[in-house]
Amino acid sequence: MVIRFLSLLSYKTVWVLGVYGSLHQLQWLAPLAAFFYVIFYLKQRSFNPTNIAYLITACFIGSLIETFIFQRFVYDYPVTHSLSPFIPLWLISIWFAFPCMCDLSLNHQLKKIKFTLFFGFILCPLPYLGASRLGTIILHNEFTGILILSFTWALIMFSIHLFIKNNTP
Repeated sequence: MVIRFLSLLSYKTVWVLGVYGSLHQLQWLAPLAAFFYVIFYLKQRSFNPTNIAYLITACFIGSLIETFIFQRFVYDYPVTHSLSPFIPLWLISIWFAFPCMCDLSLNHQLKKIKFTLFFGFILCPLPYLGASRLGTIILHNEFTGILILSFTWALIMFSIHLFIKNNTP
């Protein structure tokens, strides 16, 4: 139970440091926090090669989806960043942290398809709305953007559901 809570807290820390850091020229905070979180995650999973592959694959695919779908059709950044036209490093850091949180904190819940789809369709788009309210991103059209995010996140979470269901006890 403590590991689940620490994992969730660590993910939220990476997210907050990423979102606030990008607003205050402290973009390096999220990658640093994500680095320590990934080490914590891999240690919990005994540096299992399957979990390493899961982490890298999820981050890579998530970063591609962010870059080529969300960034093009859903939102813009109010400030230019060094990795343009790709997503900024703080967002890549969040993508490294997200699959860790799914596996350590939500693995039992994500084995259930109804929870997984609810989580992806309803809950996953909410951080984008929060980031928009804080000024980290600018949503093109709030309704359409949230709709695109909802359907895409439902598919992403379904993929994570399949991994967790087939690879965790």
